[in-house]
Amino acid sequence: MPEQDQGWSRLARRCCLLVAVVMCWQVRDIAEFDFVEFDDGINIVFNLHLGPWSRDTVVWAFSDMEYMRRYVPVGWMGFSLVYGFSGLSPSGYHMAGAAAQVASAMLVFAIVLTVLRRSAASAEVGWRIGGATLAALGWSLHPMRAEAMDVTD
Repeated sequence: MPEQDQGWSRLARRCCLLVAVVMCWQVRDIAEFDFVEFDDGINIVFNLHLGPWSRDTVVWAFSDMEYMRRYVPVGWMGFSLVYGFSGLSPSGYHMAGAAAQVASAMLVFAIVLTVLRRSAASAEVGWRIGGATLAALGWSLHPMRAEAMDVTD
């Protein structure tokens, strides 16, 4: 790899790290929050099916269509995974959500950078990296990134 490419690669890694750090700063207090009244009761607190991963939990997660009006087997498996580590402590669920948000912000950076590399190949590399950084920060810091409320429930 030429020396100039290594410099741009280093800049891209640093910008991706910047996105992760800013996102971590935004969710820094989340572990102190309690469960919310909206849907944490039905999803976690009062869900008798929720527990550490087991054959029964996996079968229920992928076969149940009556507990909720939505089919969310991957969500149930994620809740069960967190339950195995933190039980019914809200901080475990909030930290898992925060980790997913940080990972998503970094993924947005990588996707936008890849798209800009392919579609704006004539643009200077620094501009592409800067554009990807701004896009990822804009996506991750936007107030609408909070969980969407389903008003049909």
